[in-house]
Amino acid sequence: MEALYGRQIVMTKEDQDTLDCTYQSRRGLFIDSKITCQRCGSHFSKEIARLPTQDYYCPYCIQFGRITSQSYLVSQEEKENPPRLVTFTWQEMLTPAQQEVSCNVLSNFQQHKHSLIWAVTGSGKTEMIFAVLRYCLQNGGRAAIASPRIDVCRELYPRINEVFPKENTLLLYGNSNEIYRYNALTICTTHQLFHFYHAFDLLIIDEIDAFPYEGDKRLAFAQKNALKKNGKYVYLSATPPTHLLRSLKETFCIEKLPVRFHKRPLVVPQLIWYENWKYCYQSNWKIKKLYFLISKNCFKIIMSLVFCPSIYYMQKLYTKVGEVFFIPLRLNVFQLKINTEKKKFNGCVRESIASYFVQPF
Repeated sequence: MEALYGRQIVMTKEDQDTLDCTYQSRRGLFIDSKITCQRCGSHFSKEIARLPTQDYYCPYCIQFGRITSQSYLVSQEEKENPPRLVTFTWQEMLTPAQQEVSCNVLSNFQQHKHSLIWAVTGSGKTEMIFAVLRYCLQNGGRAAIASPRIDVCRELYPRINEVFPKENTLLLYGNSNEIYRYNALTICTTHQLFHFYHAFDLLIIDEIDAFPYEGDKRLAFAQKNALKKNGKYVYLSATPPTHLLRSLKETFCIEKLPVRFHKRPLVVPQLIWYENWKYCYQSNWKIKKLYFLISKNCFKIIMSLVFCPSIYYMQKLYTKVGEVFFIPLRLNVFQLKINTEKKKFNGCVRESIASYFVQPF
C-alpha cells in the first residue's frame, strides 16, 4: 500500500491481523527498568506513565496520538524507484560563490556525505539546494525539506512548486489542510517527521539552529528515524551554534558562504545616544539630532527606516518631520503598517508597533 511507504502509524496487535506480510512492525514502547518510546526516543520511569489498566504510555509525544505498551509502530519499506525525468523550470543564474556551494553539496550527496550550508541571511540558500534536489528526484529518490517554523514551510512551498511544477509537492504542518499522500517531494515542519520511518533519501533541514528544533532531543530522534539507512542530510543555517559545528565536524562537509548574492556587506548597527527622544517632536531644537541623522542618508540617496514605539508617537513625529525638512529633495513618508487590532498578551491589551519609511527622491 503506497500510502504507508516510509510512513509509521500506531496500531494494536489485532489491527495488524488485517495486514499482509509486506508490513513491518515494532513495539511502540520498549520496557526495561525504564521505558523508551520508539517514536520520540524519550526515556522515563514507569511511575509517571502508568495507566489504570496497568499498561504504560508515552506522555512526551501524546500530541501525535497515544502510544501505549500495547501499541505497535507499523510501516512499510518503499520499493526502489527507477530514474525518471524531472521538470525543472528555474532559469536564473547562481553567482560564482553560490555555484561553488551548490556543486559541492551535490558532489557530497553523490559521494554519500552529509552537508551543512553555513551561509549568511539573504545569500540564497534555497536556490543553492535546487541542484541536489533535482539530482535526488531524477534518480528515483524521495526528498523532504523540513523547518521548525510553519511560516518558513508556507513560504517555501510556492517557490519549490514553481521550480518543480510536476512534482505535486506535499505541504504538511499542524492543522494544515492537506491530507497525507505518498509522493517524492515533501515540505513539512520538523514535528511532522514523527510520522515518517526510513522515508527519505535526502532530508534538508532549514534553520537547523532555530526554536523549537534546537536542543530538542525528540525532534533529533524523529529526524534520524525519517531518513533512510543510506539517506543523507543537508542542513541550512546562517548562525550555527558552536556545539553544533563541533558535533558535525567529523561527519558533515561544511560549505561556507559569508556574503549575500549582491556582495554588499551586512549592515553593522551603530548605537547613538539620543537624550529625551520621547519629546523630540515638540520643538525644532529637540528634533535637530534626528533631522541630522536622516538628512545624512538623504544626501547620499539612502533610504531611511524609522521605527516608532506607538501609533500616536509615529503620527506626531511624521508631522514634525514634514515641517522641519527643507532640504532640496522631495520626501515621501510611507506608513508601512498600522495594526490597530488590539491583541491580548498575558491578560493585557496592547497595540502593534508602527513604523515609517522616509525615502528621498
